[in-house]
Amino acid sequence: MRITQRIRCPNCGNHGSRDYLTNHEVIQTSCEICDYFMVNCSRTGKVIEAYAPGIGLSAFGVLSQAQESLSVTESKLEMTAVAHKQHLLVTHGSSAR
Repeated sequence: MRITQRIRCPNCGNHGSRDYLTNHEVIQTSCEICDYFMVNCSRTGKVIEAYAPGIGLSAFGVLSQAQESLSVTESKLEMTAVAHKQHLLVTHGSSAR
């Protein structure tokens, strides 16, 4: 299940979003203005992935902002699921010792 909350971007202060992806146990925070992106584990709060490159292809007119956002979001979700599975394996593996 996915729950989306509108928030202020922690990087630039503009409107951003925070998505709670309960199936993957992650929280994804993003901003389309400055391209801020952070994924946290919803159980541990640890950062799984984060970056804020600032300039996307839409700034140069190569892709529209909507096209860029859709393709980037799809690939980010795929990477996030893999990164979170690795995080859970490390977390469960270290707690079993």
